[in-house]
Amino acid sequence: MINSLSRRGFLSLAGAAAVVPAVTACTPGNGNSTSASSKEPITFWSGFPTTDSNDKSKKPADFWINQAIGRFTAKTGVEVKVEELPGDATMFTKIRTASIGGKGPDVASVWSGSYMLSVGDFLEPMRQYFDDTEFAALSGWPAVTEGFDPTQGDKILGVPNGTDGAMALLFNAEQLDRAGVDPAGWPNEFDTWIGELDKIKTSGVTPLTLGKLNYLYFTYDTWLAQAAGGPPGIGELSSGAKKFTDPAIVDATTKWLRLRDYTVPGAPTIEDTQASQQLFNGKAAMSVGGAGGVRQLRKKLGDKSGAGKLPTISATAIQGGTVGGCGNAFIVSKNSKRKEQSVELIKHLLSAEEQRTFAESGDPGPLVGRTDLSDLYPDPLVNQLQAWGVEASNTFWPDNTFPADLVSELGAQAQLAWNGDIGAEEFLAKLDAKRDSLQ
Repeated sequence: MINSLSRRGFLSLAGAAAVVPAVTACTPGNGNSTSASSKEPITFWSGFPTTDSNDKSKKPADFWINQAIGRFTAKTGVEVKVEELPGDATMFTKIRTASIGGKGPDVASVWSGSYMLSVGDFLEPMRQYFDDTEFAALSGWPAVTEGFDPTQGDKILGVPNGTDGAMALLFNAEQLDRAGVDPAGWPNEFDTWIGELDKIKTSGVTPLTLGKLNYLYFTYDTWLAQAAGGPPGIGELSSGAKKFTDPAIVDATTKWLRLRDYTVPGAPTIEDTQASQQLFNGKAAMSVGGAGGVRQLRKKLGDKSGAGKLPTISATAIQGGTVGGCGNAFIVSKNSKRKEQSVELIKHLLSAEEQRTFAESGDPGPLVGRTDLSDLYPDPLVNQLQAWGVEASNTFWPDNTFPADLVSELGAQAQLAWNGDIGAEEFLAKLDAKRDSLQ
């Protein structure tokens, strides 16, 4: 059974990780840590849930995170003192306040991206603790790096903890077949894909049903990321080194607005769950979503369920790029006196054995964020979204990369553009102006 838990309102699933070399002592970047034999416990502020609304009989000790920590202590002799973090953005207020007072946790599990980087002044750089093999085995490093470019090793301030998977087209294969569209031969190029939407529309079915999150943050942001050049390009849009009014982004935005002719009206104000019902009841052929959407799709449509990538917006864009990826991270406090042990705990939790156990437990958590434990989940569509989420062409969520005020502006101006009140160029110029005002 796969349980749901996510800050975005769609599924983050129990994760799994690739084989990690046996945990060994790390060489920290300073002399501020004790040996692994220290009897003093390390403090772990945990974002892992230890209750299940679907199974009230489960106790905290029944959840993977507590069992995994018990195995870590049995193996290393290192005690771990666990404290739960809030399940919302106030987790970072708590970390900041404690860190200012020199009482931050040794290690914590938190949201990644701009959330995590907002407390970057208090975080230990992590690249020094991972050899090249360990580093290459994990996906999602851009999401824990200042500037979102992990080639800058000194700016890596966390460790990616799984993946939210990739956003994808979720469809009713039977509806596509009736329209003369081959779901197994989904086109990669945008204009060709529009031609397939025309076929579906002619068949009497709405091609695409979108709600207020997936019309923008899952659909438009995919093409924005492709056109911008992936994670570094999104980082440059955030800093101002790249303009939203770049011709490639104007082109991508203009193409995105073409979807209005193929969707259920009112996408910017419809709840995504409402929009999904159009797909489930046969009134629409496709929607956009993640692993949680796959679960619902299977429940409603069974073997008629399918998933495909959104097409590539242009020949010069990131080919096959998706958005999604690492939404969770481990961090180590800069002022921790037990950095070695904290990193040991992280590596233990991300080991292949522990992450496989995590996935099999069904506890809420991220999808597998590493590629050598393929086909871990019973549903092949979930495995497909996981695989797309760890590809090099995946871009970490733009709305977790941009400043919060810029994300608010994106939401407001996108709705005006979608409703035809402003054009693509004015929409993007307003984003440049807002970003510049925040510098």
